[in-house]
Amino acid sequence: MIFFQILIIMTLIINGALGALVFFINSRRPANVHFLIVTIIISAWLACLVFGSFSVRQETVVFWMRQAGICAALFLPATDIMRLAITGREGYRQKAEKRIALWLFLIIPVVLLCQTRWFIRGAVINPGQFYEPVYGNGNILYMIYFLMAIGLLLVELSKDLKTLTGVHRAELNFTLLGCATGTLSAVSLTLILPTLAGNWQMAQFAPLSIICLDGFVAYGIATRRIMAVTDVLRRIIAYSVLATGLILLYVTVWEIADRLLGMAFGYGTYLSQIIAALTVAFSMAPSIGWMHLDRKSTRLNSSHANIS
Repeated sequence: MIFFQILIIMTLIINGALGALVFFINSRRPANVHFLIVTIIISAWLACLVFGSFSVRQETVVFWMRQAGICAALFLPATDIMRLAITGREGYRQKAEKRIALWLFLIIPVVLLCQTRWFIRGAVINPGQFYEPVYGNGNILYMIYFLMAIGLLLVELSKDLKTLTGVHRAELNFTLLGCATGTLSAVSLTLILPTLAGNWQMAQFAPLSIICLDGFVAYGIATRRIMAVTDVLRRIIAYSVLATGLILLYVTVWEIADRLLGMAFGYGTYLSQIIAALTVAFSMAPSIGWMHLDRKSTRLNSSHANIS
């Protein structure tokens, strides 16, 4: 089993677990139900990648790649309907029916396109490596559909964010954040970075974008006490900076101690690693204290904002 297959199966499990968790928290709420539908579509896309990666025949691999293209095309319509459910407005079912009719008008030609050689002509199959699709000229139309769908979704999201307030606005903000991070990371891993590096093996990390998307959206829908998006981003940045600083501290102390001990004893010892680990351990105490102060200030600011 190659790394890509392990990553796909792990992402499939996490995606399914988050979808089921959000659904069972409140199975009667439309937003929770539609999030489950979104995760089912994502699971279908991941399952197509799993089946294709375990195949060795050219025809079978191309078949599963085409089905994965269909599942990916269904993701944006499902997200749009979930957006309507999150708004919590009356008559959302009638609006959802109209949006479904619009999406069917756009998605049916894309589904038919995905089943032709004009979309995917073949695949580069290297045993033990990530399979690379060979796209045809129809992939341009497929990309145009994605750009149109993203544009429609962003227009509707901007309209909702101007009118919504309170919890519904917070949930929609996290939905937008999850879709933005997931889409940006997926496009970077599948298009931008492989094109710049000339190596399409980077695309095998694309399933990691699903975890970003699911995590933010699930938090926004399932959590009762929702922090503002800015607070969450600030905490993510703070913990990332803390982790990076501790890693650099460990490497620096390890390198210095290893050189000094090498000069003293003539060879490196495990003592340098112990010194580096102890340095990081003692540095954790003030760092955790700073994080607790940041949490308290965030809570005070949010409570003050609610009072005002």
